[in-house]
Amino acid sequence: MRLFIAISLNSQLQQKLTELQEKFRARKGIRWVKLQNIHLTLNFLGEVDEQKIPLIKKAMQKATRGVSPFSLSFDGLGTFPNLKAPRVIWLGLKSEKEVVSLQQRLEKELSRIGIK
Repeated sequence: MRLFIAISLNSQLQQKLTELQEKFRARKGIRWVKLQNIHLTLNFLGEVDEQKIPLIKKAMQKATRGVSPFSLSFDGLGTFPNLKAPRVIWLGLKSEKEVVSLQQRLEKELSRIGIK
């Protein structure tokens, strides 16, 4: 099973991203993600044995224990591989301290159960 851990985005931010998508809509070669699937990936786990899911859930619970709610601000826009032929459009995080801390905590807990 292919897994990742992500933060869901609120409806206000999803709406703004939809507006941004509309600006690029005419470009060919871009496969658009459905609005409800837009997220901020914290950890890409790749192929994981389904039996490890309970361990992953416990690792997530440990990593998020004591984490206070935080806001995300985005700054900057880029594309892969380039602006002329974008396949992926990304937004940069403006205030990333809390997100980086959470991602590192998740990574630490996941490594304890053998997931890199």
